Amino acid sequence: MVELIFYEEVGAHHVAVLEVRDARELVSWLVEFFAQKGFDVSEQMEQFSQAEEILADYVERGYRYFTVDVVAIRPDEAASTEPLAYVFECGCVYYPLYISTVAKGHTSVRLFVLAEGWLRREDVRKAGLTLAIEDELGAEEVERVSEDIYGLLGARGAKLTVLTYDGPIELLKTDLEAQIGPSLSKVLNQAQLTAFSSVSVALIVLPSIHVRGKPRKADADVVVAFIASLLALLSLLCLSPVLMVLVNPPYVYVGHYLMSGYGPWPFYIFMLAASASMALTLLLSAGGERARLPLAICLLVLLGSLFFVLGATFMLPFPLNLLATYLMVGTCPMAMAALVLVLSYSAPKRPPDLAITG
Repeated sequence: MVELIFYEEVGAHHVAVLEVRDARELVSWLVEFFAQKGFDVSEQMEQFSQAEEILADYVERGYRYFTVDVVAIRPDEAASTEPLAYVFECGCVYYPLYISTVAKGHTSVRLFVLAEGWLRREDVRKAGLTLAIEDELGAEEVERVSEDIYGLLGARGAKLTVLTYDGPIELLKTDLEAQIGPSLSKVLNQAQLTAFSSVSVALIVLPSIHVRGKPRKADADVVVAFIASLLALLSLLCLSPVLMVLVNPPYVYVGHYLMSGYGPWPFYIFMLAASASMALTLLLSAGGERARLPLAICLLVLLGSLFFVLGATFMLPFPLNLLATYLMVGTCPMAMAALVLVLSYSAPKRPPDLAITG
């Protein structure tokens, strides 16, 4: 059964809305509809036969309403048409993809979704799409994009999800049927920021308590390492606005070419390294040892943070881009070494066993 619900000519569009309960009857209706519009589709009957299987799948899944849009353009002139907006109630964010497999070849999809929240990643992956960008738009930005969308979402603004696909059309085996869910990136970024901040504070506070009341050595290398540690921590404090930008939207998952593509991880590494070097300097000053390792770490942090800011703002030329990456990677094992030494020096020392002989 096929029932014509709506038909209207809108500019160059000849739009029909159908309620369908039988895919075979829909194919017959389409062939007749195109014939009435003067199209000879006798050579496309095999394609219509393939379409019947796809349409039957939609009907079985409960999708009973279909639209047919024939666009009338003159072949002897270039032209563009106004896009149509389809408004319908749905329990999810829906976009048809499987219907496109009627055609063959390669396709590119760029899908911009504005909703009350970001889409669940598992639903995006199920549709065969790639998550490209997650961002937040204010109410004014949404209104500039579309007054209709602004009317739907109200003054709360919207979450933007950008999805992409590049590949063979035949691999699009299902539609996008996505639910709204929390952004995994935002949750992870907030958790990472809390964890690294807590560890960095603990690295400075606990050794300070450990060496309190103990005599300290004020050799030149200890003083320089202490000053370098303070400068490194101060530089990271000045970089905190950059960190806030990196841990908040937009989250870009494809097409990185700046240092910002590493996200907040360089900042976390430098923060951990600077805190560990400060803690190690405090412990070494109380133990009468030299502070060359924390001094080297702090110099790496200062230099690395400078390149991090430059790389996050500009596209560094070769070989500065490699140097920035090597500084970040090289600081990581040194920070781990300093952390191990801090834990070693901070561990309670076991008194030596006394042997009594007689």
